[in-house]
Parts: sequence; C-alpha cells; structure tokens
Amino acid sequence: MRSLAVALPEARAGRPVADGHDGRRHRLAPVPLAPGWLPQGWKLVLEYGVEGGGVTVWERSYGPGTGGGPTPGGVPVAEVRLSDGPPSVGRPTTETGSRVVARLDVRGTTATVERADAGQVMAVRWREGRRGLAVAATFPTTPSARTVAAVQALLVRIARGLH
Repeated sequence: MRSLAVALPEARAGRPVADGHDGRRHRLAPVPLAPGWLPQGWKLVLEYGVEGGGVTVWERSYGPGTGGGPTPGGVPVAEVRLSDGPPSVGRPTTETGSRVVARLDVRGTTATVERADAGQVMAVRWREGRRGLAVAATFPTTPSARTVAAVQALLVRIARGLH
C-alpha cells in the first residue's frame, strides 16, 4: 500500500475527486482538527485512518512519546486520542456501562462527556455539521473523584482548543 499527500484548496474538502490512476471518484475527508494546546512535552505519537462501511474515521493520538509518563500535575493519562469522522463519532456511545456525566459547550455546540467504568474510558463527544468529533483518554482503575475531574478538565481543554 502506498499513500500520497497532495495539497488541495480547503474548498475541496468533502467533495469528490477523480483518481488519476484508475478514474474512480473519491470523496475527500475534511482536514482533521489538531489541538491548539497539549500538556508540556506532549506531541503527536500515532496517526491513522480507519475505513469501514463506506466511512473513514481519522484518529490521532497525543502523548509524551516513548518513555514518557502522565501529564504534568499528576493527571494519570499517558495518551489522548482525537477521533474525527462521520456524525456517529460525535454521538454518545450505547455501550453497556457507558453513561453521560456532563453536557457542556465545545466550539459553539453542545458536547457530552461520557464515562465507561469497565474500561475506565472518558470521552468528550460532539458534532459539527456532518462531522463527528471525540477526544478520549483511558485512566487507571478505581480513580478518585479528583482524578476523574482532572481527566475531564484535560479532555475539555483539548477539545475546546482544536483548530
């Protein structure tokens, strides 16, 4: 498999483009959003697209990289994952054990904060038009109330700073 990055005007995002090799038409995904703020020393550590059912979800993981630990200030999160895709990405999940714990404003729209106790996952999810977004992290089992609040604050700060 090979990939080729080609700079196109943003106005083309979401519109079909003809493949010069085989003539097939492909719909361009919107440019994935990126955080305007990350904890000190954090950077992009993994980036990939997941295709299935005719849709593509772009995922980027941010963290301190190899050998790094949790965020400064003691928030026990070693990585945050940003998912950018169809509207379903921005809807609360229906997994057993996952529940909405808050609703708040992110980038001019209402977002939900959800928490799944089984996997100790927390995510901020919202939709912007035909685009669904989520910022998620996994944290240690049996966290204190203070830890849960700190993880939520971290995810919300990253979500609000996307550009």
